[in-house]
Amino acid sequence: MLVSTFGRWGSRTRWSIVGLGVLVYGVVAVTVALVTAAGIRSHFSGPSVAAEAVASTTRKAGSPHDPPPVARVPRSASSPATPSPSPPAPTAGSSPPAGDPGAVGAAPSSAGARSAPPRPAATRPTRAAARPTAAPAPAPAPAPAPVATSAPSGEVWVDVATGLCLDGNDNGDMYTLGCNNGDYQRWVVSASGDGVRVRSVLTGRCIGSHANGSSPTGARYRGTVYAAACDGGAAQVWKRTSESQGYVFRNAATGECLDSDASGGLYTQDYNSGNFQHWVRR
Repeated sequence: MLVSTFGRWGSRTRWSIVGLGVLVYGVVAVTVALVTAAGIRSHFSGPSVAAEAVASTTRKAGSPHDPPPVARVPRSASSPATPSPSPPAPTAGSSPPAGDPGAVGAAPSSAGARSAPPRPAATRPTRAAARPTAAPAPAPAPAPAPVATSAPSGEVWVDVATGLCLDGNDNGDMYTLGCNNGDYQRWVVSASGDGVRVRSVLTGRCIGSHANGSSPTGARYRGTVYAAACDGGAAQVWKRTSESQGYVFRNAATGECLDSDASGGLYTQDYNSGNFQHWVRR
């Protein structure tokens, strides 16, 4: 009987120990679960899944006018902060918008937001004043038309032997002289009858001649040459012929030729084909 009593007591004790162990295990499991849940909430700084589910259930059952839930994004130390967009550059004459970091005296919109460096105000380029237009220069006065100067009239005749020019004066004297382009040395030769007439440009007189006869020995004297008013007589008519040395002037009245010497004397003499009786135009 005693053995039976000890057997029943041992069986009860064994079951008591097993139940106590189960109870201790349950307490430990609950404690670990609570600690783990508290650590997860502390790490994510947000409500637990169960609390979120309860809140979601409450929102579904709540008023339809309640605002929609805002999804919370867990913060991560490794994700870079998104920079805020730069404000538009202010234009000249306009006031900067509220909250613009570049505005003078404007407070930042958030204590944690990074303030952008102030931008210099844009300045419009000033347009340079137009230069005054210079008055157009007056047109230059037309140059005066050149005065037409007539070429010197008349011809200059030079003795081939002496190089002196046929010359005369107001008294009607005739001679040869060094060429000087003077009007006393210019002559107009024009046709007259069977020959030509030689007239002074300056005095208007014509050259004439007359014979002086001959010496007792038969030698002819030099004929006289003069200048007189033009009368159209044979004494003022000369037959001009061209030869290799120059021109020969033969008087129509006397038949003698216009001749000269180195001293400037002028006269008429019978034709001898010498250079003293030949004349060229200059």
